Amino acid sequence: MDLFNHGYYWEAHEAWEDVWQLSEGQQRLYLKALILLCAAGVKVREQKTSAAMRHGSRAAATMSRAIEDATLLPLHCMEFSPQHIIKGLAAAIDQILDNAGVNAAPYRVFPFELHPAHCSPS
Repeated sequence: MDLFNHGYYWEAHEAWEDVWQLSEGQQRLYLKALILLCAAGVKVREQKTSAAMRHGSRAAATMSRAIEDATLLPLHCMEFSPQHIIKGLAAAIDQILDNAGVNAAPYRVFPFELHPAHCSPS
């Protein structure tokens, strides 16, 4: 999560992909959503808005499916939702388009961070 939260989207994608390949069920869906979100972050920084929205929309849809099948992870305790993904992506695209030019150094494009869920079982 630290890689993602500090703008290292490609590196976060690579780290989560290794775990995703070994996972199943809801955990696999959740990791796929995070990987797609990372891809959207990379595309925002490349100023490829159509690709960023496509990846972000797929991330939100995948996250929705993972939440519907909440059998393994306490996704009801997440601090962000599929709606946060779409809203954050739109804000990131607006911001990057306002600041023309691609910055080579990693930087955050999303207005939210990922954090482990801390809640009691329901």
